[in-house]
Amino acid sequence: MTAAPKAIRLHRIAVLGPTVAVTADEGFIELSAIQRRLLAVLAVAPGRAVTPEELIEAAWDGTAPRTARQAVQNQISRLRQQFGEELVRTETDSYVLGVSSDVLALQERAERAETVLPDDPATAFAEADRALALVRGDAFVDIAHLPGAVSARRMVAAIVSAAENLRLSA
Repeated sequence: MTAAPKAIRLHRIAVLGPTVAVTADEGFIELSAIQRRLLAVLAVAPGRAVTPEELIEAAWDGTAPRTARQAVQNQISRLRQQFGEELVRTETDSYVLGVSSDVLALQERAERAETVLPDDPATAFAEADRALALVRGDAFVDIAHLPGAVSARRMVAAIVSAAENLRLSA
């Protein structure tokens, strides 16, 4: 009898481009289309419980099969098997992303750049550059059709613009 494969420990979910899982050594792991959409919806709402209905809307965009709820549960189960139970927590019939996203990393790096700019322009430039390096394409592209993604995309665009301006100011 063979042991179950060990789960891959994730560092974060990257949504600043097509959604991928990011390992501790910054490697990318591709996901299925449904998994990309599910994780992107969870990343739009960090720390907030997302209902199965919201996940179903994201995964099937209004054309969900009648087995959609079970399919969401199956996909979450597969993600947990592959990446560990902590990836997605269950809270009262809803789901919460248990790892951070690159949006948070983008924001933190841009804020660091802004903080150090007056005293250390070289470090500010490097931090802004590190922030912008996280962007691999359009933010939340896998769920761009959802209303919740529109405001998240605007927020990301503002952070990217600020980081670009900081880099130019440094």
